[in-house]
Amino acid sequence: MKRKLLSFNALFLSGTLIFVLSLIPNRSEAQTLTTIFSDNFDATSETLATNSWFNWGGSISLITSPTSNSGTHCAQFNGGANASCYLRKTVSVTAGKTYIYSAYSSGGKSHALGYQSTALGDHAGSANTNSAWAQHSVTFKATTTENLTIYVYQWGTGTVWVDDVLLQQQQWTIAAASNNVSYGSVSGTTGLTDPGTSVSLTAAPLSGYYFVNWTEGGTQVSTSATYNFTASADRNLVANFAAVSAASITVTGTLSPFSSTYGTVSAEQNFSVAGSTLTSDIVVTPPAGFEVSLTSGSGFGSSVTLPQLSGTVAATPVFVRFSATALAVTYSAANIGIVTAGTSNSESCSGTVAKKELSITGSSIAAKTYNGNTASGTIHVGTITGFVGTETVTATGSCTLLSPNVWGETATIVYTLVNGTNGGLASNYSLANTTYWEAVTQKQLDIKAGNQTVTYGTDAAAVEAAGTYTTIGVVGTDNLGLTGTATYTTTYTNTTAVGTTGVTITNTTGLSITNSNYWVNKTTGTITIIKATPTVTVSPVGTYIYNGSAQGPNAATTGGSTGAVTYSYAGTGTTTYAASVTQPTEVGSYSVTATVAADANYNEASSSATAFTIDVPTAVNKVSLSNIQILTNNKKLLINAPTPISSVSVYDAFGRVMVRQLPMNNSVSIDLQCTGIYIVETKLENGELSRNKFIIR
Repeated sequence: MKRKLLSFNALFLSGTLIFVLSLIPNRSEAQTLTTIFSDNFDATSETLATNSWFNWGGSISLITSPTSNSGTHCAQFNGGANASCYLRKTVSVTAGKTYIYSAYSSGGKSHALGYQSTALGDHAGSANTNSAWAQHSVTFKATTTENLTIYVYQWGTGTVWVDDVLLQQQQWTIAAASNNVSYGSVSGTTGLTDPGTSVSLTAAPLSGYYFVNWTEGGTQVSTSATYNFTASADRNLVANFAAVSAASITVTGTLSPFSSTYGTVSAEQNFSVAGSTLTSDIVVTPPAGFEVSLTSGSGFGSSVTLPQLSGTVAATPVFVRFSATALAVTYSAANIGIVTAGTSNSESCSGTVAKKELSITGSSIAAKTYNGNTASGTIHVGTITGFVGTETVTATGSCTLLSPNVWGETATIVYTLVNGTNGGLASNYSLANTTYWEAVTQKQLDIKAGNQTVTYGTDAAAVEAAGTYTTIGVVGTDNLGLTGTATYTTTYTNTTAVGTTGVTITNTTGLSITNSNYWVNKTTGTITIIKATPTVTVSPVGTYIYNGSAQGPNAATTGGSTGAVTYSYAGTGTTTYAASVTQPTEVGSYSVTATVAADANYNEASSSATAFTIDVPTAVNKVSLSNIQILTNNKKLLINAPTPISSVSVYDAFGRVMVRQLPMNNSVSIDLQCTGIYIVETKLENGELSRNKFIIR
């Protein structure tokens, strides 16, 4: 019996998304259905649990009456006014696969067939209301591999019967074959194919055959050897091939070598092409640099097509020439391709494209200063004209002189072309060299007077006599031909102060050169004036007699510096006296050094150490201290006073008492046994007290 499938449309019923099922005819496209799960409830001792059905809600049982859709049993649903019946089962589905879930039902009461998925959600349809058995289904495509629940759902009062539950995977069969395996082969996607799959089939002819088209049921579906489509039905395709006939191309005539100038087409020539037993048009393609046409004087391009009519091309002239864009090179013999399906022929062509001559105006060579080499001065490349279309190239210039020496001569600029930035190629152009006048001028030669450092007060004539010079700017090892003796003048005088700036010395006359490549520039040297050293001499010098006071030379004669003079005294020999600005007092040997301070033009200077002595009197040493008079003569000490002397004490250098007297008169005489240094302490009756140091020799 031919059964019908139910389609269903989505609607909302009491807040639940359901699918409304309706009867539709079987679709015309064939398909392959692979059963994943089925249950007709007829297995021996079968219960709902046998095939892992899960009953929830109302009453569901397996019965034999009324008559099942097939076999002996079916499932009976008994719902109530407030009770629903579910029959559920978990099945496994694979991502990307398309499934059809179907079942037969009868009873005319509200029931639905549906599925529940984590990825796809819950989908259910409304019941079939006919009392006769009818099949209904739902189709879905799994988006993930998962366990999915299929169910039958009945609600409300009444009885529903369900039988022949199926879960099937939907696939299309793709078949492709050659009309003759001796003509060609077919490759690509064939066999069972999931709906929506991209299918690609390729037809490959064998040698001596060609691909015609793809057909299905005798109807052409594609003329491309590679046929691409999406699987949405069973397909049975045939790749049709045909034998290539013995096509023939006849070429008549020969071509002489072509010639032209870059940017200009050459004169055209032609040859004749004919063809027979053809299955396709003849295509004529020239090599690079050439172009062809079927019309003299116009219509030239990179190829021409000679259309065949009933397998024949009548003798047709093909015109050939160099294109205007042909590069400026020599083209060796190359073939013009003449091709059709199954055969080919050729015609040889060759020739030469000359470079296009450019023009230039406004170039020049700048004068150069002599530098010992033959390179020219800076070259200015002028304006270049004569390009093809919008093309441009640039140029650089070089020039080598006949001689490096100072002179004027005719010089030639040699140009080198450089590719442009807008497609212009230097190799397609030429530029003639140009001639200009080039001048080489003299190079400056500096004869520089040497710098000097002069001591203040030096005679100017001595400074000029000490003059030296150096030459600056000689090229390499050039011989200047320098002759003569230099003479100098200076702005310096012997009274020019230290620190004066702008003091110079200049070579004025006496030197000349014979090398004409140079001109002489005399430059000055700088005079730096430094301080001179003054003279200083101590006076007077000699022997001083001890008198108890500081004494020694304290005058000097100076020459040059106006600075102050200071003195430094120091003991010599056995006399201990540290260097001091204070004159010594004690008997001994000494030296004095006078130092004159620096001024603006002189440095500080010191005299040599000058010797002097302080000596003991040889006869009487007389000392008057206030009202007390002390006389020494050899080893006798005589003390006189205007009033009575109450006491006299004599101490040695270590402070020990040597003599002590209480004379109580105005005069005391004391004999000392030894030479040495003594301290005499005298006290008068009126209270006056004096202490004096003496040396007894």
